[in-house]
Amino acid sequence: MYKKIVFAIGVYLVSFGIFAQNSSLKMLLQQIQQNNKNLIAYTHLNTSKKLQLKTTNNFSDPQIGAYFLPWGTHNDGDYSEIEITQSFEFPTVYSSRKNLIKKQQKNADLSYDILRQTVLLKAQKQGLNYLSLHHKEILEKERLQQASKIFKQTQELFNKEHVGILALNKAKLAWMQAQFKLEKLQSEQQTALKLLENLNGNIPIDLKDVLTESSLEILLFEKLWLEKTSEDPNLLQLKQQAIIANQSFLVAKNQSLPNISVGYSYQGVSGANYSGVYAGISIPIWKNKHKVKAAKATYTFKQQQVATRLSEAKVMYEQVYTNYKISQNNYTKYQQALAILNSEKLLFKAYELGEISFMDYYVEVQYYRDAIDTKNELKNEVQLLMADLLQHQL
Repeated sequence: MYKKIVFAIGVYLVSFGIFAQNSSLKMLLQQIQQNNKNLIAYTHLNTSKKLQLKTTNNFSDPQIGAYFLPWGTHNDGDYSEIEITQSFEFPTVYSSRKNLIKKQQKNADLSYDILRQTVLLKAQKQGLNYLSLHHKEILEKERLQQASKIFKQTQELFNKEHVGILALNKAKLAWMQAQFKLEKLQSEQQTALKLLENLNGNIPIDLKDVLTESSLEILLFEKLWLEKTSEDPNLLQLKQQAIIANQSFLVAKNQSLPNISVGYSYQGVSGANYSGVYAGISIPIWKNKHKVKAAKATYTFKQQQVATRLSEAKVMYEQVYTNYKISQNNYTKYQQALAILNSEKLLFKAYELGEISFMDYYVEVQYYRDAIDTKNELKNEVQLLMADLLQHQL
């Protein structure tokens, strides 16, 4: 019964950790998305690109021409002529190109999404790095306290001539190394914070709410891959380029139809004048030669490229997933082993009771601390791999 209660409490705490981490981290990433200078600048560029695409479907400008011929040998008076014309492609070209522009604009939005996810993934990893450094700092503060206590005790024992200078020097070096390590971690933590603030448009960030544990479990690979193929802008853009190639092929087919010109014409001579409409069509012989075949070949290439690239992406993604599972498994083993051992506290207690010398304590505790550091590095590695696997959710 006791085990069941402990298990239930553990599940609740893990679930709460997931929610707290996700909600606080999500708010941080939303803040960075709003303030990041690269994303703000690219938003304007994206708007410019989409407007520029619209200009490719405009009519050509109307033309106006005039003749006034007063010179020469003639008896019928001066001759004048005015002509206004408007040329345009076959009407179906515009509707087909309009659809192409919509697809190209969607592709432009996907380019923005790719940049956005790249920035947010960088921010997320920097946040995880900060979190890892924060946990290391807490651990090193405890180790520094122990090292300081041991150094003072060894100093007292040395003064009483119970230990030699070698033991005192080792205790002092251990204390100094703990100080240096803590200072280095604090410096790295500040650097990580500054890098995050840089991603946030150089606006200060409060990371207190983000310092929450999260679950290290994610979906099975096939479900995760299916989700990625429907949400990842990199893969969606790959498919979108094939769609654009197909629409470009349809535009090329419509451009094989004749262009049309219409207008108004006025002619006047010796007080008489003639006026009326003008109409004409082009004969599509040379201008679009081979364009349809070229567009068709491009579309075929894009179709095959999508299949190849998706296959390559799946292999690479599966490799990341495999690395994640290996690191997760190793982390779990370290966590279980260290939870049972509790060696560091036992060693420190044995040293305080005089059961072991400082030399023995220093050597033995180093093995245990190395194992703890390895466990923490594995945990950080698992979280970073998770961030890569779930980038499409950003």
